[in-house]
Amino acid sequence: MTWRRFKILLKHLPADSATARAVGQSGHTLTDLLIMDVWSALTGKPHPARPKPSAQRPAPSPEREARLADARHRAAERQAAIVAGQIA
Repeated sequence: MTWRRFKILLKHLPADSATARAVGQSGHTLTDLLIMDVWSALTGKPHPARPKPSAQRPAPSPEREARLADARHRAAERQAAIVAGQIA
């Protein structure tokens, strides 16, 4: 068995399986989460068993923003060159 196959098998385990919980899944099925949403809508309070939202990612650094802007600019230039027929 390859590592890729192993990872896929873990990813698709039932949410309430012990292995899924051990690798960090919440243990709640989609139905459980939907019922919690209905309960929250009816009571106006979050369901006590609802998983807490994960922590927000920190704001990207200015250096990262500059690299992303540069990459987007290069991608736009390349796309323009492809449309113009300069790149096949």
